[in-house]
Amino acid sequence: MIALATEGLVRFNPLASAIWLMLDGQNTITSIIENITTAYPDNDILSIDSDVMSFVDYLVNHRLIVLNWSPL
Repeated sequence: MIALATEGLVRFNPLASAIWLMLDGQNTITSIIENITTAYPDNDILSIDSDVMSFVDYLVNHRLIVLNWSPL
């Protein structure tokens, strides 16, 4: 992926790539965590939750995504 708003080329590991593909505006963070948990059944959910949230934070902090917060 090339991130024009940031420092150039960004490479993702397989887990990050899977998360990236699910960040389509339709999936919630919760559904992404559930999908990753299903895809990686040997990993515990707390670890997956932490990995997903850390990656999403990374993307937000590097202006690669904008979260759409709608609490209702």
